[in-house]
Amino acid sequence: MQRLHQLVGVLGLATVWLGGATSSAVWGQSGSSKLLEDARIQTELARQKIEADVQAALASTRSVAPGQTEEAIARLNQALVQLLGDSSLSPARRDALVRAVQDRLRQLDTRPSGSGTNPIKGGAAGKAAAGTATKSGPKAIDDAERDAQQAARKQQLDRERAEANAIQSRLDHIARLQREGKSFDALKVADELSRQYPTNPAAQAMRRKATLTERIAEARAILAEMEQRLTQAYREIERAALPSVENVEFPKDWKEKTEKRLAALKPSAREMAILKALNTKVPQGFQNTPISEVLQYLTDLTNEPIVLSKSELDEAKITSDTPVTFQARNVTVRTVLRAILSEFGMTYVIRDGTIQVTSIQRAREMLVTRSYPIGDLVIGTGQFGNPLLWGPGLSQLQMQQNVAQIIETIQSTIDPQSWRSAGGPGTITYHPPTGSLIIRQTAEVHAMLRGSIGR
Repeated sequence: MQRLHQLVGVLGLATVWLGGATSSAVWGQSGSSKLLEDARIQTELARQKIEADVQAALASTRSVAPGQTEEAIARLNQALVQLLGDSSLSPARRDALVRAVQDRLRQLDTRPSGSGTNPIKGGAAGKAAAGTATKSGPKAIDDAERDAQQAARKQQLDRERAEANAIQSRLDHIARLQREGKSFDALKVADELSRQYPTNPAAQAMRRKATLTERIAEARAILAEMEQRLTQAYREIERAALPSVENVEFPKDWKEKTEKRLAALKPSAREMAILKALNTKVPQGFQNTPISEVLQYLTDLTNEPIVLSKSELDEAKITSDTPVTFQARNVTVRTVLRAILSEFGMTYVIRDGTIQVTSIQRAREMLVTRSYPIGDLVIGTGQFGNPLLWGPGLSQLQMQQNVAQIIETIQSTIDPQSWRSAGGPGTITYHPPTGSLIIRQTAEVHAMLRGSIGR
């Protein structure tokens, strides 16, 4: 009955939380709708403006006074550039206006100016007229100035048309990126285009459109992610409300995670051979036997060399003939070594794939620090491990209890006398951010741990 009351309380809190989340989702949807409506209004205003500008340019060039043909052509060219860079008009309407502007340009190209020369091709005609005119007098000077002006205007028109073609190519590229859903890439290209052509209306309009498109895409992505997370939260709450089938239920991927950890922590073949040698039983004791003979006997028994250098003997103030006594029988090589070496302030370490005798102080300096991931063993496991069902407080306490149990098991089963709690040098702590045990111990203990953690 108590468990039922707890479930009812948890589901009540979940309902309140989900109500708030749903309100946030509704707010997000209304915010996105407003953004889409603003975008539609801006697009409509841009369409009305470009159409009004083009119609004004066409109307102003229907009747052109003599000598104003070049100004009319320049205005129509500017309108054409705006049309080519516009994205607010429908394709059919934009094509119709482009054809109207181009037709009007062709009419002006074939119309004689006040001086009888073509405004676009007038440079060549002017040069021919200048060639037949006299080389002196006011008329020759006027013809030369007119030819120079017409040539300059033609170069300006050519530059504007080349710029329009370059801008149109970039605009097509931006439109293609937007169709492919690459709104961020399209915005980068549009920003570069607007910086390159700061006075071009089409480039600036495309940048504004690309910015708006990116914002809309971002808003839609946030809404989609919010919907996905809310759906996942609903499912987790429903799953958490299901009664347990067994006392402990592990995640579905727990076995896979454990196998990966064991594969990463598996001891090498050499480490396993040394551990096996140290676990070998010694069938006899020793009575006033030189220490060198004892070590040689253990080497022959295990087929593992035990290295004792003269410098270590000198530091311990003993010789290879110093007698040792150990009466116990049928104990491990590990126990015999520690017993006979501790009398002289020495111990052994596993280093470079061999068993080496050294001083206790030097052995402490050879400790190795390693991390062992145990997150799948302590997080989300246990009676109160599910934070959705029991809340983060109980879940955290359950995780701490799981860690304490694992640490206690390691210290009581893996070389108990080597840990600081028993007077040894080894330490063990838990690192919550990575879900790992940080252990500082001898290479031998690490080899034993790597064969035990996760079993």
